[in-house]
Amino acid sequence: MTLSSKKRYFPVLLLLTWLIFTVFFFITGPFKYPLENQETLYIYLTLIHLSLFLGYRRGLKSKGRETLNFFTSIQVLKRMITVFFLYTIVKVFLGGGANILSIGSAIGDPAASYLSSHSNENVSIFGYIDMLFAPLQTLGVAGGVYMWNKLSRLYRALLILCIIIAIGNSVAASIRSGIVGMVLTVTSSLILRIVTGDLYLNLKKKIIIFLSVAGFLSLFFMYTAHLSENRNTTIILNPLTLESPEDNNVYFRLFPEDWRLTIIATNFYIGHSYYRLNQAMNLSFNGIGLGFANSYFMIKNVTKITGWNGLESISYGLRLDKEIGYGDFGVFWSTFYTWVAADFTWPGTVVLIFFIGYVFSLSYKDTLKKPNLLAIATFSNSFILIYSFPSVNPFQDGAGITNLFGLFILWATFRFNRERDTGKAQICES
Repeated sequence: MTLSSKKRYFPVLLLLTWLIFTVFFFITGPFKYPLENQETLYIYLTLIHLSLFLGYRRGLKSKGRETLNFFTSIQVLKRMITVFFLYTIVKVFLGGGANILSIGSAIGDPAASYLSSHSNENVSIFGYIDMLFAPLQTLGVAGGVYMWNKLSRLYRALLILCIIIAIGNSVAASIRSGIVGMVLTVTSSLILRIVTGDLYLNLKKKIIIFLSVAGFLSLFFMYTAHLSENRNTTIILNPLTLESPEDNNVYFRLFPEDWRLTIIATNFYIGHSYYRLNQAMNLSFNGIGLGFANSYFMIKNVTKITGWNGLESISYGLRLDKEIGYGDFGVFWSTFYTWVAADFTWPGTVVLIFFIGYVFSLSYKDTLKKPNLLAIATFSNSFILIYSFPSVNPFQDGAGITNLFGLFILWATFRFNRERDTGKAQICES
């Protein structure tokens, strides 16, 4: 499929716009941070963004590859949606903790719901089962949205229910990550449908999409304001610098007074991870974690199995909390770059971002050549991973590892070049 430059580059330009916006909001927001070697920080972020673009551009040179017919079958997709729906229902009634059934109390008392969802020290058995079903969720939701026209009403209804329950579970826990993750999964598949022409946007549909996006952003902003004011996490002083926000900041002048707390909270959530990145870049180099130091889940399990806790002194994410004294792990966010630098070094992280951009582009081209569930899911996961760069490392739990890394391995293993392989077969036969 031949695409215009606008359509070929749209996915990466959209994400780069988001990444650059987060840096801009960090710089111009009401909280100011005492940065060391700030020129180095901004040059490094520029290299990161450039590397992502160049990796994506390199991948566009691929003609795309195909995969096993199993992963192109609509029947396989239907089974995945069915199994994921049944698991979702079982988890709602037997999983315990915050779920959609308690959404009313969560909206009424976000503080109690948030505390309850973060106070369980022992992980439920469903936390481990999620490691198996997380990839199924991505395959089912991303594939289902992309192949929407091929699904019957029954499977469309099951898919919608799965999405609603996932969002409801997030609201019940008074968090936003589940909402953002599901919306990004759906958005990435819709982008693929629009680019391939499967979803033609006439004027009516464009108006509907515009109103839907505007409505969602308004509701999400209102929900963020509700959490900021009622979750007992209201930020008056910056928890990292103990400084107050600038009273005359431009955003306070642009938006109503009622939005002040929301602007402060949003600026902190988006910006503080860049401050921690700056701090991490000024820490000493204590070795390379060989792929295990970028995830708290991996570090914890390596320590549990081997009794060796040396990775804790290598991981920049953990060292920020221990050496600078931020308290318990996970209270504050660190960028994706901060975590993976412990395994790849700071220069190596720039190379890794190039590879991520390359994979993002390859999965895009594979879908354009011949849509298959693995390519669609890899594109969706890459989309979410890149979106998460400024705030978190999605590999922090077992489900994140099996979903992102597991599906990537499956996609990379089973993609093949039909024309090249057919040519080789013909040569062998002759």
